Amino acid sequence: MSITPSNFDLENAEIAIHGRETKNGVSEVIPLPKVLVSMVATILSEKKTPTNLFKGAYHRGQAGKRLK
Repeated sequence: MSITPSNFDLENAEIAIHGRETKNGVSEVIPLPKVLVSMVATILSEKKTPTNLFKGAYHRGQAGKRLK
């Protein structure tokens, strides 16, 4: 999943997930709990470039290896 800073609308406390990233192929706007908005704002302010926020080996087919 590619979540970048542009997915977040902190003023309205929402995150937009594009259809290509969802299981059913439908774009969604998901409300964020108010308590998370300040935490997300801090994380976004620390990012220097518009990059994926959650990097991991899962995008290379490695997720299952962590569970073994």
